[in-house]
Amino acid sequence: MEIIRAFFAIDLTVTLRTHLTEILAPFKTAHQDISIHWSEPEHFHITLQFIRAFAREDIHLLIENVKHSLRYSRRFKVKLHELELFPSPRYPRMIAISIEPNEALSVLAKQIGQGILATNYAIEKRPFRPHLTLGRFNKRPPENFSFAEVPAVNDINIIINKVFLYESHPQARCSRYLLLHEFNL
Repeated sequence: MEIIRAFFAIDLTVTLRTHLTEILAPFKTAHQDISIHWSEPEHFHITLQFIRAFAREDIHLLIENVKHSLRYSRRFKVKLHELELFPSPRYPRMIAISIEPNEALSVLAKQIGQGILATNYAIEKRPFRPHLTLGRFNKRPPENFSFAEVPAVNDINIIINKVFLYESHPQARCSRYLLLHEFNL
């Protein structure tokens, strides 16, 4: 039995990925001396659910169960909120953009979780905290680390009309993602 890692996510449009890359360029230049592994723009996404260990033979059942859980879901918008040190400023592991609180997004993550549970796999127990990972620190950033060089991102909307299921292949330089299924809302 082959075991894989998989996650459900919201992808960004090419236009939005390009826009975020342009916004971040001066910030990345200003912090070249800090050891940050930046995410590739094509990997920008908002994770809804993650499955650490999953039997490949269960993919079709998972897809059917999640389809069933999402059968009444409709498209909606979310708004980017602000840059943040994630999971907290005190113990930062990554740079992320938080998502403005949104009930529809929380419900969507919960519905996907129901499909995962129906397939007899566990879901994350921590509260859902949507974010868009931009980069990971290779070591702790300096105390005076700031986002002063970055323009506000809180005026950016994302239309949510699809959810994607990806297989994740972690690698030394960056993870590789393989699309397994696309769910239309």
